Amino acid sequence: TPLITRMALIERRGVMPDELLPYTRRITWLWTFILAGMALIDAGLAIWATPEVWSWCTNFLNYVVMVPVFALEYLYRRVRYRHLPHPGVLGFIRSIATTNYRSL
Repeated sequence: TPLITRMALIERRGVMPDELLPYTRRITWLWTFILAGMALIDAGLAIWATPEVWSWCTNFLNYVVMVPVFALEYLYRRVRYRHLPHPGVLGFIRSIATTNYRSL
């Protein structure tokens, strides 16, 4: 089961509309590519760049990439699947923060 699908199942207390399954699979792939790309860039910077450049990218720029992706995905989901119930922004953040990822 794709990771985002498992997280969505936890967030929705085990009940997920069938139309969200392909969407959560695509979002899992999106995050896989984004995080793998950032890891490759960070590894390359660790080898070839100065420690200051590597640190700046790892500790700042990666978050500059991740926060808009989270926000845009959330907004897209709210608009595209507006007919389905969704947690509010605080509920969404709370579910991300309180999920026991070791159980996934």
